[in-house]
Amino acid sequence: VVLEVGAAAALFGAYAHNKNEKYRTEESASVTLYSRYFHADLLSQELDKPTTLSHSLPEELHPNAKRSVQIVEAYQKDRKRWFLGFSSSDCSGDCRTRILEELKQWLLTVSENSRDAASIATRLEYCQQFLLRPSIFKTTNDRSFLNTMAQVCEQLDRLLKHTIANQHNGIETIGQMLSSGLEIVEGTLTALLFVLPDEVTIPGRSRLNRTADMPDAFGLAALCSAAEQLGTQSSEQTATGGSSQAVGWGTDAGLLLKDLLTTPHMLGLCQNDTASQLANAVVATESPSSNEPAAFLRLFEEVRSRWSEDEVKPCSGLDIRFRGPAQLGMRMAHLDVCWHLDRIIFFLATLRPYHQIVGMRGDIVMCWLRSSLGHLMQELERALLQLRQSRLELMRAAKLHLQDLAKHLPRPGTELYRWMQGLRHIDENRLDENLKAVLAHCAEVRTATTATREEELGSAVRQGLKDVIALFSSVEFQARCSPELRNAIKSLMSSAQDGSEAMPTLQAIGNAM
Repeated sequence: VVLEVGAAAALFGAYAHNKNEKYRTEESASVTLYSRYFHADLLSQELDKPTTLSHSLPEELHPNAKRSVQIVEAYQKDRKRWFLGFSSSDCSGDCRTRILEELKQWLLTVSENSRDAASIATRLEYCQQFLLRPSIFKTTNDRSFLNTMAQVCEQLDRLLKHTIANQHNGIETIGQMLSSGLEIVEGTLTALLFVLPDEVTIPGRSRLNRTADMPDAFGLAALCSAAEQLGTQSSEQTATGGSSQAVGWGTDAGLLLKDLLTTPHMLGLCQNDTASQLANAVVATESPSSNEPAAFLRLFEEVRSRWSEDEVKPCSGLDIRFRGPAQLGMRMAHLDVCWHLDRIIFFLATLRPYHQIVGMRGDIVMCWLRSSLGHLMQELERALLQLRQSRLELMRAAKLHLQDLAKHLPRPGTELYRWMQGLRHIDENRLDENLKAVLAHCAEVRTATTATREEELGSAVRQGLKDVIALFSSVEFQARCSPELRNAIKSLMSSAQDGSEAMPTLQAIGNAM
């Protein structure tokens, strides 16, 4: 009897030791995985006791999330600890309980309208990591921990495909690109206003306040509106610019700016910009003859020819310091900025219809328009980089002049002093930030139009069609629908094999209903 008791004690001790070692190994692996994917401590979560949520799940919860919770709780219900024929359902405090309870808490946040595909993809990959560690999470029951995680992964994979098929990240990406692009346009216009032109061309510069704020009169909306209103002014006002205007449009620099602001693509770019609604209302009443793209191109070539001469005339609108042969490079840089800015405006305006289409049809449209959209991204990127190079050349020369003036600082209130003040409104750091943002969005658009992405979206659509067909084919549904609807369903089932006629057939079903 003593030997039997000793053997039992030794067996129990070995079991306890192995159990503790197994627990520590699982806990270490779980904590490491959770920290890697979610940058948090799993053990800090107060989720050490099993809960039952499947009977009170929110109605808006996604079906795949509901099914995942049910799968987890079925495992938790059947989970038992066996030793010498005895069992216990007390699993509080162990790492598997923490893993599953934390997973259930996340699943409760996944609604029918979930659009965060990145979060779902991360969670799926996290769960798959447990499947890659069968030597750590050892199980012997039919309904095991790894079997449960495998079923959850299957539900998350379906959820991810459904989310990808219905997400509209494309409209956000293109919208952000347009927003940053408009900031680039407005910031670059500031450089065209404050570097080379004199105060005959920019009379508003003489009224600059002493704060660091940009005057409203030099904003994009105000400039577009002022440029469009020239048709209602007298020729004398147009030539002088008027004492109350920010810009005098009669010089070469002023006319070039006017034609740049009144091209059809400039008006198209600003058509949905809230700040430009007033300008667009004016544009709608103006004669279209002054808005032809050729007007800007013709004037640009004429101005380039005149500014290429050694001595430039006062009608150029340039400050006297920038009219000589030594400043030829600055003048050409100014014109290059105008040229590349017009190209950027054109490409951004061309992007707006894509923004509208993707908003109506979803991200799959970006895959269908892969060729044209990719070419547009390439041209936009090239124009952005060329604009930055030209702007850097212009600003480098301006700063050299600034340094020379600072050696013998002009008196406050003089034109030279105001020119120095005007340069502070050119925010080069902000321009570079917006440039990086647009380039990053271009890369995102390319990623969203790849063949792999198209296959993901197509696969999700096909799975959705299969789910619809399964529902329509059920006895419960067939018993409740009209003969017309049953015929439409048969047509859908025959055409949905390749998905080519799925949309028209679904429309037919909608009409029959």
